[in-house]
Amino acid sequence: ISYPLTWNRRVEQDKSACLLGALCPLCQEMKLSYDYGESALLPLLPGSTFALRVGIREKYKIRGNAVDDWAAVYCCWPLALCQMVRELKLRNQEYIYHVSTAFECS
Repeated sequence: ISYPLTWNRRVEQDKSACLLGALCPLCQEMKLSYDYGESALLPLLPGSTFALRVGIREKYKIRGNAVDDWAAVYCCWPLALCQMVRELKLRNQEYIYHVSTAFECS
């Protein structure tokens, strides 16, 4: 599986995620945390959005660094959430697709 090395910036791919992030960012972050495999209550802890972003970036080998992550999270929290949700959905869909086709071929 080959992934792009940068964050996905296409808002039109998932307008519902961006809308939820704009209207209720905490709800969006709770869902993101749960989808990532953490507790849905994680966003109640200070610095959790930053930790999630770093975790997603490192897990999927997305180009960037901690300073970029910090700037995205603390300068534009709702848009950073939207970006993380899109990225997680994209990566999980590709993973599920490839795993299911591998089983079907054997």
